[in-house]
Amino acid sequence: MNQNPFEAPRVHEPYAAYRIGRRLGHPVRRTLDPLPWDSRCLMRSLVLLRMLARRGVVCELVIGVRPGETFEAHAWIGHEGHPLLPTLGYEPLTVL
Repeated sequence: MNQNPFEAPRVHEPYAAYRIGRRLGHPVRRTLDPLPWDSRCLMRSLVLLRMLARRGVVCELVIGVRPGETFEAHAWIGHEGHPLLPTLGYEPLTVL
Protein backbone atom coordinates (compact mmCIF):
# COMPACT_ATOMS: atom_id res chain seq x y z
CA MET A 1 0.00 0.00 0.00
CA ASN A 2 1.37 3.38 -1.01
CA GLN A 3 0.36 5.66 1.89
CA ASN A 4 1.22 9.34 1.97
CA PRO A 5 3.68 9.92 4.85
CA PHE A 6 1.92 13.20 5.67
CA GLU A 7 -1.49 11.56 6.12
CA ALA A 8 -2.43 9.97 9.42
CA PRO A 9 -4.08 6.56 9.59
CA ARG A 10 -7.88 6.80 9.69
CA VAL A 11 -9.57 7.20 13.04
CA HIS A 12 -12.13 4.41 13.04
CA GLU A 13 -13.85 4.95 16.38
CA PRO A 14 -16.73 7.38 15.57
CA TYR A 15 -16.86 9.16 18.92
CA ALA A 16 -13.10 9.82 18.92
CA ALA A 17 -13.30 11.20 15.37
CA TYR A 18 -16.23 13.44 16.31
CA ARG A 19 -14.39 14.71 19.42
CA ILE A 20 -11.32 15.59 17.32
CA GLY A 21 -13.52 17.46 14.85
CA ARG A 22 -15.33 19.44 17.53
CA ARG A 23 -12.04 20.24 19.27
CA LEU A 24 -10.45 21.59 16.06
CA GLY A 25 -13.53 23.50 14.90
CA HIS A 26 -13.24 26.12 17.64
CA PRO A 27 -9.63 27.17 16.95
CA VAL A 28 -10.28 27.26 13.20
CA ARG A 29 -13.11 29.75 13.72
CA ARG A 30 -11.16 31.79 16.29
CA THR A 31 -8.10 31.96 14.04
CA LEU A 32 -9.76 32.74 10.70
CA ASP A 33 -12.53 35.13 11.80
CA PRO A 34 -10.29 38.15 12.60
CA LEU A 35 -8.10 37.81 9.49
CA PRO A 36 -8.50 40.45 6.75
CA TRP A 37 -9.12 37.99 3.90
CA ASP A 38 -12.07 35.75 3.13
CA SER A 39 -12.78 33.78 6.30
CA ARG A 40 -16.37 32.94 5.53
CA CYS A 41 -17.97 29.55 6.00
CA LEU A 42 -16.50 27.83 2.93
CA MET A 43 -12.92 28.80 3.80
CA ARG A 44 -13.38 27.74 7.44
CA SER A 45 -14.91 24.46 6.31
CA LEU A 46 -12.10 23.67 3.85
CA VAL A 47 -9.42 24.44 6.44
CA LEU A 48 -11.10 22.21 9.02
CA LEU A 49 -11.66 19.45 6.45
CA ARG A 50 -7.95 19.43 5.59
CA MET A 51 -6.89 19.46 9.25
CA LEU A 52 -9.15 16.50 9.97
CA ALA A 53 -7.94 14.59 6.90
CA ARG A 54 -4.35 14.97 8.11
CA ARG A 55 -5.46 13.37 11.39
CA GLY A 56 -7.25 10.52 9.65
CA VAL A 57 -10.78 11.76 10.36
CA VAL A 58 -13.11 11.29 7.38
CA CYS A 59 -15.76 14.04 7.24
CA GLU A 60 -18.15 15.60 4.76
CA LEU A 61 -18.36 19.10 3.35
CA VAL A 62 -22.03 20.07 3.58
CA ILE A 63 -23.50 22.85 1.45
CA GLY A 64 -26.82 24.11 2.75
CA VAL A 65 -29.45 26.60 1.66
CA ARG A 66 -32.14 28.62 3.39
CA PRO A 67 -35.48 28.94 1.63
CA GLY A 68 -36.70 32.46 0.97
CA GLU A 69 -37.00 35.20 -1.62
CA THR A 70 -33.23 35.59 -1.98
CA PHE A 71 -30.75 32.77 -2.44
CA GLU A 72 -28.62 32.11 0.64
CA ALA A 73 -26.04 29.36 1.04
CA HIS A 74 -23.80 28.18 3.85
CA ALA A 75 -21.08 25.53 4.23
CA TRP A 76 -20.08 23.42 7.22
CA ILE A 77 -18.31 20.17 8.04
CA GLY A 78 -20.25 17.14 9.20
CA HIS A 79 -19.19 13.84 10.68
CA GLU A 80 -21.70 10.99 10.38
CA GLY A 81 -24.58 13.46 10.18
CA HIS A 82 -23.42 15.64 13.08
CA PRO A 83 -22.19 19.21 12.35
CA LEU A 84 -18.71 20.16 13.50
CA LEU A 85 -19.21 23.82 12.57
CA PRO A 86 -22.42 25.85 13.07
CA THR A 87 -25.21 25.18 10.54
CA LEU A 88 -26.91 28.52 11.30
CA GLY A 89 -30.30 26.99 10.57
CA TYR A 90 -29.54 26.09 6.95
CA GLU A 91 -30.94 22.87 5.50
CA PRO A 92 -28.41 20.55 3.79
CA LEU A 93 -28.56 20.70 -0.01
CA THR A 94 -25.63 18.46 -0.88
CA VAL A 95 -22.89 16.55 0.91
CA LEU A 96 -19.42 16.18 -0.61
